[in-house]
Amino acid sequence: MPAGAKRKRNGKSGPPPKKVKEDVRDNQYYQGVSASEFGSWFGCGTYLLGSPVLTFHSPLKGPIFFELMSGESPSESPGTGGLRLCVPCDMEDPKDIVTSPTFMVPFQHVEQFLIIDEPSSKENGSITGHGYRVIIVPTAAVGASALKRTYPKIISFMLPDSKSGSDFKGKIGEAADDPQETYRSLITRVFNEQLAPFNKSVIDASAAAAADEDSDARLVCDAVLKQSKDEGSKEDVKGQLFFLETGVLFHSQTTVLYLTSESTPNPMLVYNYEALAKRPGPANISLICRTTEPYYDKAQDGEQSNSKQNEEPLLISFHGIDADLSDGITRYAEKHGIKLNELEQEWYDLEQGQPATGWMPRGFASRTG
Repeated sequence: MPAGAKRKRNGKSGPPPKKVKEDVRDNQYYQGVSASEFGSWFGCGTYLLGSPVLTFHSPLKGPIFFELMSGESPSESPGTGGLRLCVPCDMEDPKDIVTSPTFMVPFQHVEQFLIIDEPSSKENGSITGHGYRVIIVPTAAVGASALKRTYPKIISFMLPDSKSGSDFKGKIGEAADDPQETYRSLITRVFNEQLAPFNKSVIDASAAAAADEDSDARLVCDAVLKQSKDEGSKEDVKGQLFFLETGVLFHSQTTVLYLTSESTPNPMLVYNYEALAKRPGPANISLICRTTEPYYDKAQDGEQSNSKQNEEPLLISFHGIDADLSDGITRYAEKHGIKLNELEQEWYDLEQGQPATGWMPRGFASRTG
């Protein structure tokens, strides 16, 4: 919330009670509460952009549309408003409007806006899915938060690979008269304008943008996410790792994580060797991370969070990474000032998870590969 802003709640002006403020924090900036919980101070400025109904994967699965609103007059400059996600409801029924799930994130609390290629999924023997996947990471969803809390949730939805035409509404949408404007270019342009006051911009890691990106920005690999058994982890999750300019994204159909250097200091790169391997060199590599909830580790709005979930980092690891990518990962770490500890481990049977040794410093054992 911008400094000095006033809220109206239940017809009374001024800041809300302290308890409400703490509840808002743990609900990831207004996500996961009904529309009746919002005061008039947010989302009541200019209606900048309204999307058609799109296919969302998070925070809810199904048809949802988004709206971008500026801050309340007279402060309507870029960055003062926010993003609102709305589930289609019966506009003739006031009760349905109020109780319909609504999710809001102020622009100042958008940690990162990402675009990747839409993952293909196989259904009934045919491949479905095209276009792009948009991923919006609220600040409170960085690091371990997405795994440890019901809210925050990282926002994820599919974006068609097509011309925008007259599909978008609002002040910007209705003025978009470029016949070559696409869904992707329009959303990139609008969000760049709103994120600029915070020195942020859209990170486009799609194949369409590859020609304009550094090679490290296109460092992508398959990986399997595993969590510490002490955390009551779910099954292993197969997905992809994207090594981006601002952080590392793990994306799968069920789990999305965004790791920054602040949330995940000193990761470990482990070279896995098999005792009976038929070829020299590591069979694959693993990335081991102790990740925290950085938003909850620091003072927010002049207060320190009471959360105790941030006391111990969450141990997560990404396995099955192609060993040929080790040089690219080490260059990425060096470029971004990340202290990467290189280790090695020997296995009787890597696939069956039967280790022969624990972690050892890289080069500790005499090897030819």
